Amino acid sequence: MLSSDDGDHDSFVHSLIMRMMGQRAPTAEADPNAVRSLMEMGFPEDRCRVVLKHFKNNINTAMDYMINTPQEADSLLTSNQSQEVSAAFEPDE
Repeated sequence: MLSSDDGDHDSFVHSLIMRMMGQRAPTAEADPNAVRSLMEMGFPEDRCRVVLKHFKNNINTAMDYMINTPQEADSLLTSNQSQEVSAAFEPDE
């Protein structure tokens, strides 16, 4: 059931429409706890922030991406090809 708060409802509807159109709703910030966890695994902080933000703070997907993708490819996350990158690392729903 949806929240009665109009802001939550509008956000939910926007997210649903974006998903149906194959677009990603942006995440405002990388979760500090997830950043810290990835940094403890040896990943650089700036990369952790960019990748977590792109993958909506999904730490497993971010870790999979960083293990399997050279850092030089991170520029694709902010390019027109970001949807293809996302599709390659996110499980089918």
